[in-house]
Amino acid sequence: MRNGLVLPLIALILMLTACGGNEVKLQLDNPRPGTVLDTRQIQISGKASNLRETYFFYQIEDGHSFIGEGKLTVDREGRFDLVAEVKTPSNANATISFYLDEDHNGEFDVETDTEQKIGSVGLVFDESLVQR
Repeated sequence: MRNGLVLPLIALILMLTACGGNEVKLQLDNPRPGTVLDTRQIQISGKASNLRETYFFYQIEDGHSFIGEGKLTVDREGRFDLVAEVKTPSNANATISFYLDEDHNGEFDVETDTEQKIGSVGLVFDESLVQR
């Protein structure tokens, strides 16, 4: 009986290992968590691995509204680098969230593409930029 369980157990372990290896990984170089911004331009750079597409999306919100969004394109090594300009924030605290293209159409759709977040980072805008 024990020998009959060994083979299925090994198969299950291999399947779980294979599935775990396909998870999208996002490593941000910029911005760092808690970065204080003194401009409305934000450099977004880093590396993504295990993407299905050659791009993914970002959305920036300040707790009251969305102040920026767009597409990040990756190179062969998965690296990305973009300077994003945001609308004037109405709150000093902000978050950049990153999403996959769930419907694979190349366009950011808030309804569909925000279902699975692959990462996020908190930022702080200098009070001189905030318009309340």
